Amino acid sequence: MWQISKDYFGYYTKVKVGSQEIIVNASYDPDEDHRFYIDACVYSKRKKIDDDICNKNITGKSGLRPLLVIRKEIIELEKFIADKHNGDFEILIYWTDNRRRDAYIFGLKDYGYEIGRRNNKKCLIKKICSTAP
Repeated sequence: MWQISKDYFGYYTKVKVGSQEIIVNASYDPDEDHRFYIDACVYSKRKKIDDDICNKNITGKSGLRPLLVIRKEIIELEKFIADKHNGDFEILIYWTDNRRRDAYIFGLKDYGYEIGRRNNKKCLIKKICSTAP
């Protein structure tokens, strides 16, 4: 279930998968709120999460299962954004290395995500046309 964040402009959700917890964030810049930036973290030690997020060391033990959960949450986010906001939006997903890039492309290409370039970086992009009241 997506919730409004109190710390930044955007939404987040938490999902527990076995002994791991997954946090998926969708943040946006209020000056340019037609773009949502996706951030996902998989972690198993609650005390280490703050340090790991800052250092981008969070990978998770089992690679595929958390990615499937993250994909499901991103698809739910698309519906959530379409219900909450008017206008057209983009969801942007950046990667930190080629292994993650390949996994993201493989997992999301059938859902309308395409490789593009925003902010001079390659990313996966999906445009959403919203008709919220």
